[in-house]
Amino acid sequence: MADHDENPDIDIDADEEGDEFDEMMDPMEALANFLATDDGETIATSLASLKDAALLMTKHMEKQNLILVKMLSAMSAMKGCECKPAAPTA
Repeated sequence: MADHDENPDIDIDADEEGDEFDEMMDPMEALANFLATDDGETIATSLASLKDAALLMTKHMEKQNLILVKMLSAMSAMKGCECKPAAPTA
């Protein structure tokens, strides 16, 4: 067995470097850091904001559909008012 005092070429810090690998980050903490932005936004907060945006878009689309139905009804009523087509001119 070689002792550090006998062999001055052995780096004493090499033993300390080995300890760094023993103190690895918790896998769940590493995953949480990977899935969060620097601002602290996570997948859950992104999905919640997407849900809110989707609900808002749904409300707007419902209003748009109501307007389109009214326009189509009005155009259909106008088309029914025509008594006769205009006579062709020669």
